[in-house]
Amino acid sequence: MKIYQIVFESDKFQYVFHKDRSVMMTSIILSGESRVDIWPDELEFEVAKPKRPRGIFFQWSSGELILTPKAQEDKVLVSLLDVDGEFLPVIVDG
Repeated sequence: MKIYQIVFESDKFQYVFHKDRSVMMTSIILSGESRVDIWPDELEFEVAKPKRPRGIFFQWSSGELILTPKAQEDKVLVSLLDVDGEFLPVIVDG
């Protein structure tokens, strides 16, 4: 068995935050529960620290990540995350 861990280095790479600060309810849900029913039609994020390098993920909060288009092209990565994760749409700076 292989175990993977994703480590965010928000002091080195770009990360994101909600454009609409009132949309914090999407991150408040029990671990393992689906967010599909509460997910907004459009959820927009802004990149913080845009001069820093962009990784293959954006850190959203301590346990959340957003895949960049580059990460989505990696079929092995997507298949690993798809087993225990849920992919929901977001907009990052347009």
